[in-house]
Amino acid sequence: MATQTIDRLAALRVGDVMTKDVLTVEVNQTMPEAARLFTENHVSSAPVVDELGHCVGVLTATDFVKRESSLMPSNEDKLQLVRSASDQAYHCVPVDNDYVRQRMSPAVQSIDADASLLRASRVMCNEHIHRLFVIDPKNHPIGVISTMDIVAAMVNVIDEMETQAPHLPARSQQN
Repeated sequence: MATQTIDRLAALRVGDVMTKDVLTVEVNQTMPEAARLFTENHVSSAPVVDELGHCVGVLTATDFVKRESSLMPSNEDKLQLVRSASDQAYHCVPVDNDYVRQRMSPAVQSIDADASLLRASRVMCNEHIHRLFVIDPKNHPIGVISTMDIVAAMVNVIDEMETQAPHLPARSQQN
């Protein structure tokens, strides 16, 4: 059974397990608009596309954290704020002209839909990332594969193999 399970896993391709309905953000959207899309769709990253739908970058939750930290005043500025307006609390305000194109990373880690899950896993491990975007030959995002997609595929294949071979002794359950 182990050999069959390994063979089945080796046969799986990125396109077999990727999420096909990938959210994209546009390069000319504002960061607040992108934040709303991330929140409404429960995602932590998205490929950034230009007017033609070509993938030109990636926007991640980390980009929002970096944005917020860049809006915070320095310690010196905080002291000046406290002295000049001691009765008013400090809060971050959106920066004018704060667009996705200014905050995104132009380096997109991507993979082909016909690549193996092993290849996708190796890329994610080597790059210390949790997802890869799947880009078609015309540079359009067509999917995304995450570490959770790969784990789910492994679990499903193992469960499938165990169901097909019920006469074998059950594995010990360790959680």
